[in-house]
Amino acid sequence: MGVSSPAFADLFRLTDGRRIEGTVVREIGNLISIKTSSGVVTLDKTEIRERVEKRTPFDEYKQKVKLVSPEDLSGNLSLAEWCDRNELTAEAVLHYKAVVTIAPDHEGARIKLGYVWIGGDWYLKGKDADARIAELEAIDTDDIVELPDEPALGGTPEPEVERTLPPLPASAKTLALKLDEKVGKDKPKHSGIAFQISRICRQLKEPLRVSPSANPDTAPFVIEVKVRAYFVRTVTFYNAPLNNVFQGQVSATIHERQADGTLKVAGTITFKKPYSLSCRVAREKAIQSAYYATIEEFGKQLRASSFIRSRGLK
Repeated sequence: MGVSSPAFADLFRLTDGRRIEGTVVREIGNLISIKTSSGVVTLDKTEIRERVEKRTPFDEYKQKVKLVSPEDLSGNLSLAEWCDRNELTAEAVLHYKAVVTIAPDHEGARIKLGYVWIGGDWYLKGKDADARIAELEAIDTDDIVELPDEPALGGTPEPEVERTLPPLPASAKTLALKLDEKVGKDKPKHSGIAFQISRICRQLKEPLRVSPSANPDTAPFVIEVKVRAYFVRTVTFYNAPLNNVFQGQVSATIHERQADGTLKVAGTITFKKPYSLSCRVAREKAIQSAYYATIEEFGKQLRASSFIRSRGLK
């Protein structure tokens, strides 16, 4: 009578007609120990008539991974899911990490890696997530800026609306813009950051040409800007919803290229600012208002920055 064993174990046909399935855990001289589902069996090798080796999931993985490049999003995701199904935990984590390297906001991969979305970014469950929740809960109501139901911008600006900017001289140097924006979990429908930076940089005594498409590896100036606008909580009065609180945050670093080609930090801007709007305003519209209030604040701080002041405004 054969002894059953976990899937993918080797098959041993014995001289007395028995069949054993299991994994070899030790070989000493003529003795071989085989781990089966019911325990470890030790045999003399002379008792084994034939050994049939079966492919394990890891054997299959070693073949599959050769076909997936580090830049292949769908390939890494498929392989991670296959590893999950076949209980190759370490390998699954490796490929889920490859997915978020390619697509940092891939929700499925982030969740598999133990991340949760809190206040504009992904945080690992546990200490990181708890600290972020505590930070948001600690927002002081005295610091919250109340925004009107109908903002001065009139809501989301239409893409065809052109705001005229001063013309640039041909000699204007380039400021490469590297931008990472999120309104909630999504990119803003119409970004206002490039306009804010361009408006100010064109007013310099030696104007700068702001370009999101310029090569940051060669541009004489580079600005990296990360913008987040996100819902924080609802303020209630006797259990009735009163206001929705949002927060906008910006982290920006300006670099200037040196004669040897390296970049030197020429200025930084970092702030977090909470806003509130009446619950009468739809949350989707309200978060857009918080986003535009955030970039307006960024414009004020950029104008007042040492980088801009040192170059002089016209």
